[in-house]
Amino acid sequence: MLCEEILNNLSEIIENHNKYDIVYTIFSIAKKAIQNKEIIMEEQPNINNEVNQKMATSIFGIFFRKDKTGYLSLSFGQKYLDTYNKNSTPHYVMLIHELKHIFDFYSNKNNFFNSTPKERFYYEFEARKIEYEFIKNYLFGKYKLTKLENYILKSYENDELEAYNIIISKESSTMYQFLIDLEAEYKSKIISKQQIIDKIILKIDLLIEKSNNFLTLFSVYQQNDNHFQNYVNFIRLKTFIKYYDMIIAPILNNCTLELQERIENIYRLIQAHDEPNHLYSLSLENYFEDAIIS
Repeated sequence: MLCEEILNNLSEIIENHNKYDIVYTIFSIAKKAIQNKEIIMEEQPNINNEVNQKMATSIFGIFFRKDKTGYLSLSFGQKYLDTYNKNSTPHYVMLIHELKHIFDFYSNKNNFFNSTPKERFYYEFEARKIEYEFIKNYLFGKYKLTKLENYILKSYENDELEAYNIIISKESSTMYQFLIDLEAEYKSKIISKQQIIDKIILKIDLLIEKSNNFLTLFSVYQQNDNHFQNYVNFIRLKTFIKYYDMIIAPILNNCTLELQERIENIYRLIQAHDEPNHLYSLSLENYFEDAIIS
């Protein structure tokens, strides 16, 4: 099968460089699981995205998944297979991402496929860090990189993958990390509930300051060099409220009137600007797809 050929070609890239780093460890564990038939590789699976897409590389469809019977598979979509060639570095980047999820599964068998959205964000972001490590240590200087890999390298250097994560996941790693850090500080009794509220209000005010430049249905179709930054600002606000509700709201129980007014304002802003930002996000996905196809 072609998927076996792809895995073997990735094996050549990794095992011939003698790095023995985290990428090598992840690949070795995942490859062993596949060789032992604990995880089956499939081509052109009939994937129900709503049910099965737990940990998905969003470009072209390659999935590590578990069905209702407990059957584990690494599933290669048609588009991924049709666009593959031996020198296609993006395909290996996407594959190493899914192998990281296999590694995570073996580190947490009981809960990996039952993980919460908060935990899934963590798994996805950590897998993107492995993409970077793989590109930096195994591809850079040895293969002709596409704009996908070059963007990942640049994003890691400039913002620790914030921009890349926003494009692929439509979520902000900096907002997620901000809230996770607050939760950890509270649980460690470093800060109080009131201090959390103060920090949250300050963060919201900084985010809302940028709302005047959010994309609208009119502006999204105009040529403007600021579109991406405006999109980033919106995604940060949207990510903030999503994980605030999951992480911080249960700690506070009942927030102050001052904070509640700001939360309601965030929801109004998201409702008003969600559609144009969604339209813009589709163009960003096409940017990377075009690079891989060409």
